[in-house]
Amino acid sequence: DRNRSAPLAELAPLLAVPADWIALGREPLPPGAPPALRGFAPALVDFAETAALISQCALVIAVDTSVAHLAAALGVPTWLLLSALPDWRWGRAGATSPWYPAVRLFRQESLGDWAGLARRVAAALPG
Repeated sequence: DRNRSAPLAELAPLLAVPADWIALGREPLPPGAPPALRGFAPALVDFAETAALISQCALVIAVDTSVAHLAAALGVPTWLLLSALPDWRWGRAGATSPWYPAVRLFRQESLGDWAGLARRVAAALPG
């Protein structure tokens, strides 16, 4: 998990893009979370509730978690932020997934560089 998880502070370049940002995790937002990020943790008691919220999203951007798999399985466009050492399911290269047609893969250029990856993903968002 240490290679798959991105510290929220390192995603700041992405969260600075004007958008309706929604946290899809079951944990409450940490103190100091960006004000643009809205949390729904108390309501996300199971995958059914999470799926209902995901189905209202135009795009899900996530690290490699069950939420990303759920969004992709629902066919919601999903951008997956991957470590330079990703799980075997995502392969070592490429921007597409054989598992989910709606997923676009974004990979770290160097291990642990989540901020750099967040800048690249932010730049890829439609203006």
